[in-house]
Amino acid sequence: MESDVRNLHRLVMLRSAPEIARRYANQGRFVLTDAGRHGFPSPAEVPALMGDFAHWLSAAPPTPATAFEAHRRLVDIHPFNDGNGRTARLLMNLILIRGGYPAVAVRPDDRVPYLDALQAAQAGRGTAAFERLLYERLDATLGESLSALRQAVVVPQKPARRRAAGKPEP
Repeated sequence: MESDVRNLHRLVMLRSAPEIARRYANQGRFVLTDAGRHGFPSPAEVPALMGDFAHWLSAAPPTPATAFEAHRRLVDIHPFNDGNGRTARLLMNLILIRGGYPAVAVRPDDRVPYLDALQAAQAGRGTAAFERLLYERLDATLGESLSALRQAVVVPQKPARRRAAGKPEP
């Protein structure tokens, strides 16, 4: 499972930075948030954290809750120098698809609330906003999929039976 995540990273980075594809971070990583600087685990910690993550993920059911938690956990570990968010979103969508759900897109309109929700979770303010956003996107995607399916599938109507004169209905 750990090699699967690394292979997803390879797919994500192949065009933009193939020299770092599949490779764990070799430098410290951090983001600046409204709460200040948030540092990620050191490169020395990443292999063990990814082993634990892979162990958890291999036993988890393919549900939306698992998909969203896997996304958040992978971003929290931030195992790569670049491409962590893209890899986490790809992993999340593969888990959703495995569970029979559609893939969820984080649209450009969702970018700010998405990043705010991730930062809130990283700052220890809980994961509710992150989960709410992704469940809302999943619900919208399911609705769009069902609508497209209804438009694509035309159910033929049974022709009305004509009653012969003088004969009772069966």
